[in-house]
Amino acid sequence: MFVAIAEDDLSCSHTIQNHLQRFATEQGIALRICTFSSGTALLEAYQPDWDLILLDIEMPLMDGLTAAKRIRERDNQILIVFITHLAQFAINGYEVSALDYILKPVHYPMFSAKMKRIQSLLQTHQPRSIIATFDGKTKLLPLDQLYYVEVFNHTLTYHTPEGSFSATGKRSITQLEKDLSSANFFRCNYCYLVNLKYVLSVDKDSICMSNGKTLPISRSRRREFLNALMRYWGG
Repeated sequence: MFVAIAEDDLSCSHTIQNHLQRFATEQGIALRICTFSSGTALLEAYQPDWDLILLDIEMPLMDGLTAAKRIRERDNQILIVFITHLAQFAINGYEVSALDYILKPVHYPMFSAKMKRIQSLLQTHQPRSIIATFDGKTKLLPLDQLYYVEVFNHTLTYHTPEGSFSATGKRSITQLEKDLSSANFFRCNYCYLVNLKYVLSVDKDSICMSNGKTLPISRSRRREFLNALMRYWGG
């Protein structure tokens, strides 16, 4: 889970971070946090792979509601939860399709209950990113920037605009295929799991990708792959 916190009160920000770490440990989920002290800073650093924004309503320079409106101009899927002293301030959250609000001071039992709902929603949505380990370092990969995944000798290599990264760990391409089944990724043969977003064309025995690569497609998977691609294209 990739969470952005925009909160100008440093003490409150620390409390929320501690609550998030505790929740992640209890639920056994991977967590990454970015913190900001204003709505302006949040917008400047916005990333499309965030899963959740915890957003204080009352902040200097740019209040939370204004920041949320700007975020919605870029992203209509990300979950937004307001943080406020007064519940009536959060009513305006309907204007930006906010999921919920959290009252200050933020106590863990209520925070945990709300996070369980958020986690459940995220699990039913199409995944926005995956976490993998490269050379001992953990990296968050946005799915919309992943061309395809290749397996060779049980090593997964992720091909992205930033380059190719070979991941360590026990994750198999079969497991990854299941994890990304709702995110428009499809196997074209034993070795490649392809993001349909970047497929330009399919020939008799190959796939032309938008990054210039040509990948082989097996005869046994060709029909299913074409059906999946037609569904993605709307045909």
